[in-house]
Amino acid sequence: MGMDLSGSWMKSTPNEIKKRLGDPCIHYNWSGWSFITSFLEKHGVDMSSFSGSNDGQLIPRDVCMIVAETIEKYLDELSPDDQIWLKPHIESWKWAKNYRQY
Repeated sequence: MGMDLSGSWMKSTPNEIKKRLGDPCIHYNWSGWSFITSFLEKHGVDMSSFSGSNDGQLIPRDVCMIVAETIEKYLDELSPDDQIWLKPHIESWKWAKNYRQY
C-alpha cells in the first residue's frame, strides 16, 4: 500500500531518460509519501495538488517541476540514506507531463 503516481513523459523528454528510467510512474509507500510531502511542505511548496488518499487527483506539470527543483535544491539537507532513495526521483518529477495519485 502507499501512493502510486501514474503519469506520462512529456514529448520533449530525451530518449536516454526514457530508456534509463522506463515508466515515469513512481510508487511511494505511506512512510515515503509522508516523508516527501513533509519535506516539500517544509520548503514552501504549495501542497494543494497533493492528496492524502488514492483518489486520482492531478499533480499538474508546473507542480511536478517545482517538486523536482525543490528536491534537487535541498537534497544535501537529507541523510545519506534518504538522498539515495530520493535522488533518482528528481528526473521522474522533472520530465513527467503530470501525475495522478492512486
